Amino acid sequence: MGKKKQKDHSGHPLAIRHGEDEDIGKLPHELDNDDYHVWLIEQGMTPQDYDENVKDADLFVKRIEIYGKPIPTAQLTADQKGWAASDYPDHYLKDALQGLPARWFVDPDKPSRPLPASMKLRRTRVISEECECGKKADYAEWSEFHDGRTLLQCEKCGEVVITEPEEEEAA
Repeated sequence: MGKKKQKDHSGHPLAIRHGEDEDIGKLPHELDNDDYHVWLIEQGMTPQDYDENVKDADLFVKRIEIYGKPIPTAQLTADQKGWAASDYPDHYLKDALQGLPARWFVDPDKPSRPLPASMKLRRTRVISEECECGKKADYAEWSEFHDGRTLLQCEKCGEVVITEPEEEEAA
């Protein structure tokens, strides 16, 4: 019997987007066990974070199926902008305050009252700045954290630690 073909999840918010060709379009939990755990560490997630994020992403995908792709604030009508600012001020002000593009779902049954289209990732994994080996530690570059900082692995105890941005700039 041949190997079972994995479903392509390339439209899912948590789908693998780059890396090994055979992994593109897979969800992280469909990777080999070691690769899945590496992915979790790189993303700053615990397995519980991942499970919650998958539920939230599935809900987001379902909303896309119901309402269509979200649209940016600039494409809302004046009436929609008024309701969006009134009903969801924090989301509406994302553009102005954080420079992040706020997006909206438009419910065909209530087109004048857009719904915020957002999905926040839970990232509660704590990664230390140094391992228990302290000054005796010998680190090798291991990977990259989701925010661009370098992850290092102690060659003595195997723990993965993170470098601080100012240490990287000085190096």
